[in-house]
Amino acid sequence: MFEEISFSHAFQPILDIEHGKVVSYEVLLRGVNNEPSDFIYNKINQSNIMSFDQCNREKALELAACLQVYCAINLNFTAGSILF
Repeated sequence: MFEEISFSHAFQPILDIEHGKVVSYEVLLRGVNNEPSDFIYNKINQSNIMSFDQCNREKALELAACLQVYCAINLNFTAGSILF
């Protein structure tokens, strides 16, 4: 459904300064040339925002698995995604 919209993710490390190690990553939506998330969201029809948000999270998890991220990750999502 969103094949025509190219996007990727950046993994921002969250550090435990005391122990000097990465404890998790915040996964940030980015364009393929590192454009900010607004660049991508401005291409999404608002009636499809929830579907895109789900696609975004799935792609983020797939990329984390490919990168062999073995710690917690923090996924961003639209506020409406948690409404029932």
